[in-house]
Amino acid sequence: MMRIGLFLLTNLAVMVVFGLVLSLTG
Repeated sequence: MMRIGLFLLTNLAVMVVFGLVLSLTG
Protein backbone atom coordinates (compact mmCIF):
# COMPACT_ATOMS: atom_id res chain seq x y z
CA MET A 1 0.00 0.00 0.00
CA MET A 2 2.74 2.42 0.99
CA ARG A 3 4.73 1.54 -2.12
CA ILE A 4 1.74 2.19 -4.38
CA GLY A 5 1.19 5.61 -2.80
CA LEU A 6 4.85 6.46 -3.19
CA PHE A 7 4.74 5.35 -6.83
CA LEU A 8 1.68 7.53 -7.49
CA LEU A 9 3.30 10.52 -5.79
CA THR A 10 6.45 10.09 -7.87
CA ASN A 11 4.36 9.71 -11.02
CA LEU A 12 2.43 12.90 -10.21
CA ALA A 13 5.64 14.83 -9.49
CA VAL A 14 7.16 13.70 -12.80
CA MET A 15 4.02 14.73 -14.68
CA VAL A 16 3.97 18.17 -13.00
CA VAL A 17 7.66 18.77 -13.76
CA PHE A 18 7.17 17.58 -17.34
CA GLY A 19 4.21 19.96 -17.77
CA LEU A 20 6.24 22.87 -16.37
CA VAL A 21 9.12 22.16 -18.74
CA LEU A 22 6.73 21.91 -21.69
CA SER A 23 5.01 25.19 -20.79
CA LEU A 24 8.38 26.92 -20.34
CA THR A 25 9.96 25.64 -23.56
CA GLY A 26 6.78 25.63 -25.64
